[in-house]
Amino acid sequence: MNNEVKIRNDNGKYIVDANIHTEIETNDIAKVQEKFSSDCAYYFAEQIRYAINTRDALENL
Repeated sequence: MNNEVKIRNDNGKYIVDANIHTEIETNDIAKVQEKFSSDCAYYFAEQIRYAINTRDALENL
């Protein structure tokens, strides 16, 4: 499954549309939540970095 994060600006409000898949082998819900939160932050940061580096994406924000 591919991870996708799309960021756009709609009338001054930033909208993040994300499809993030994560897997962790545990039955501890706290560890699952921590892993998912970490993955979300990582993919969001990568998309922001991409937008800054390409400028093309910034025009769509």
